[in-house]
Amino acid sequence: MYHKLGITPFVCAWLAVVFCAGCESAAWTHSLNEAFRSKDERKAGSEPRTEEEHRQEYIGTHSRKSMRWLLYHRVRPGVSYQDVCRLLGEDGERETKDRWLKTNGTNIRIDDEVYRFGPDDQGHTLYLFFRDDRLINYDRDEFR
Repeated sequence: MYHKLGITPFVCAWLAVVFCAGCESAAWTHSLNEAFRSKDERKAGSEPRTEEEHRQEYIGTHSRKSMRWLLYHRVRPGVSYQDVCRLLGEDGERETKDRWLKTNGTNIRIDDEVYRFGPDDQGHTLYLFFRDDRLINYDRDEFR
């Protein structure tokens, strides 16, 4: 028995694929492609593109650009000190002589802890403030 279908179901299916699927590849294909790139291909690129590549760049050279990328894209107010260390790839150093930093800031208390990261490849040191093990007084837009 032969059943004649019109073109309508095929057009509807095509439109559903186009509008529902979008033009982008799935996120896992991007990470899969990155995993199979050779080290030479990664070095040939002008800059790291993934979080891990930025972290490795910062660990290896203390690149200011990679540090700022991590601070803007991954660090958020309220994260723990350990999370910041994990995201940057290194532990900060407790700044014990921090009174001069605390008198210049707003919403800073004398019992807040200050950790120093760096210096970066341009000689700048990053000071982050923590209260009860949570990052405070942090504006990610400063690292844009």
